[in-house]
Amino acid sequence: MNKVKFTEFILSKRMMYVIIAMLMAVVFCSIYGIRILNPTYTDWLMKGGDPTQHYLGWRAYRISKWTFQICNTDYLSYPDEMSIIFTDSIPCCAILFKCISFILPQNFQYFGLWGLLCFILTGVLSAKIVSKFTDSRIIIILASLLLSFTPCMIWRIFKHTALGSQWILLLALEPLFAYKQYFKNKKVYIIWAIVGLCASSIHIYYILMCGIILCGYCIADIITFKRFKRSFMSLLIFLISSIIIVVIGGGFSAGVSPEAGGLGVFSTNLNALFNPQGWSCILPDLPIYREEQLMEGFAYLGAGNLLLLFISALLFIKYIITKQLSIEQWKEVIAVAIVFLTACILALSPTITLHDRCIYTFDFPESIIRYWSIFRATGRISWITIYVLIFFGCSMICKMRNKRWTAITLLVCIIIQVYDIHGVLRDKYSLYNQEQKYESLLKSESFWNYIGNDSNIRHIILTKREISKEEIYAFADFALNNRKTINQFYFARNMEDSIIDANIEDALEKPDESQLFIFFESNRDRCSQYDLNYYYVDGFIVGYKETLDIG
Repeated sequence: MNKVKFTEFILSKRMMYVIIAMLMAVVFCSIYGIRILNPTYTDWLMKGGDPTQHYLGWRAYRISKWTFQICNTDYLSYPDEMSIIFTDSIPCCAILFKCISFILPQNFQYFGLWGLLCFILTGVLSAKIVSKFTDSRIIIILASLLLSFTPCMIWRIFKHTALGSQWILLLALEPLFAYKQYFKNKKVYIIWAIVGLCASSIHIYYILMCGIILCGYCIADIITFKRFKRSFMSLLIFLISSIIIVVIGGGFSAGVSPEAGGLGVFSTNLNALFNPQGWSCILPDLPIYREEQLMEGFAYLGAGNLLLLFISALLFIKYIITKQLSIEQWKEVIAVAIVFLTACILALSPTITLHDRCIYTFDFPESIIRYWSIFRATGRISWITIYVLIFFGCSMICKMRNKRWTAITLLVCIIIQVYDIHGVLRDKYSLYNQEQKYESLLKSESFWNYIGNDSNIRHIILTKREISKEEIYAFADFALNNRKTINQFYFARNMEDSIIDANIEDALEKPDESQLFIFFESNRDRCSQYDLNYYYVDGFIVGYKETLDIG
């Protein structure tokens, strides 16, 4: 009996998901190595860029007191609080590990493990969607494996870790590609509530992207079935679940500037899906209109996925000619097409570009531009088009009668995809699998150790806003190591400049023993304005009300 149950488990759908999860873990380790999975290895996160912002945000949050706005920290924007939503520290993880912080080692990071989890969830959710097209286990596994080599996810995972959580898009796309399953099923409301909770607790941009997918789903529901109530309820549940988390998390903190410059700059080029931008050893790079499109507008599919789309396009034409698509299938195609076109338009807007030319610029009222600027990096919306196209391709080839040929087609696409981007994969393995050592800009150990051990000094005040990230990170690292606050940090959305300047001036006009002031070469002339004792250390001018007995 036990043997029979074991055999049933091996052949079951549950086992298929276990196999996929294991394959995703292998793919992850083959790209990034295993060193970063060590929770106590943190130096790799201090090399600069966005990962340093995320890691320092977590460290500040870990030692902060609990507040009603649960994601707030009072260590990075003294004397104000700021939410780690704006340090992109993956709030859901930060909250979880803060709760058990007392059992964690002093140096602890969860970003490597989160990257692994993202790969696993991408594989599992891909399988869940593809299983709507076929019951073949091998085809589902191969399709999931192909999805794991999507360039935009591989690039984002440790470039901007929270945005590597693209499995959230798959969670939102599942009701779209499984339209029949949720046609008369109120379970769809639970799905959209979960999508809203995940999006808002990981990265706010996912609220926008999942909202686009949901709107397409609702429009299709209204057009094809006139179901206004169901569509309204789906939107309402998604918005409520998202907004509640953002409010509780401190996403509407006072003084934070929601909009940012760059709308139309960080967009997608019309050539993005087949422009490798250094990722391909098969296809040539194509020109772009702005350098910023190299980052936020990156949406290369990969040669394997492009082959899949070419084959699926031929099959789609064949199915149209031979009338193999039913009315119900056409309704699903319309729903997917609405999402695809909406995502395309928004990702390209408001400045439409092709290669190195600007084709057209939409002229919107200032009020619309202001609110749209909250999501200035419109190029990220192109990720929706990537996954829609890949799943559409899978759905088309899964209609092939010969499952063996379907499996062979997917296997060939995987081989071509891996070969196409193998150079980048090799470079990433070399980068992340080698041990990295962090060296701070603050080299004078005796001086900084004295400051760190002085319990009277509780606040580090940077007296200038326009300073490098490297300098900000160095002082933030020092402050957090010694449980001291810092008055400014690099946030996704900063506090109003006027508030930061006012806080600096207030501190300088009435200095006390709790505040240590950092001046820079570019504003050293200000030192003469204040009655402080000054010390020149590591290229910085340190001011303090009392005399420091450094020795």
